[in-house]
Amino acid sequence: MNETDYIAQYLEMEKQTLEALDRDAIKAVLDALMETYQAEGTIYVFGNGGSATTASHMANDFNKGVSEYVDRKFRFCCLNDNVATMLSIANDISYEEIYRFQLIHKLQPKDLVIGISGSGNSANVINAVSYAK
Repeated sequence: MNETDYIAQYLEMEKQTLEALDRDAIKAVLDALMETYQAEGTIYVFGNGGSATTASHMANDFNKGVSEYVDRKFRFCCLNDNVATMLSIANDISYEEIYRFQLIHKLQPKDLVIGISGSGNSANVINAVSYAK
């Protein structure tokens, strides 16, 4: 397969992926974000590896990007952006607690927690989301 064919195949897969997205699920996420924003709650986001980068980028997009154009700023906090905090928790307590521990005594009923995991099996993400529930 040459590069042009590969590009065409890739673009077709992108189109199929976009068409397959669950629009109701996307709306539910947007509704949750707006509900938290209107309540002046904090949105905590986190993940591991590439998901950590996605979480960090998401926080940046809202803290600067979206917030640049609204009167009241979003309150996003990416729990994986402070490496020293994560490593001290991992070293002194356990790696499975690096996100949950950060939520203890901070999380409020008006807040939202978004854990990102490609596998869905990340114990530290699951522990934090379970705590948030």
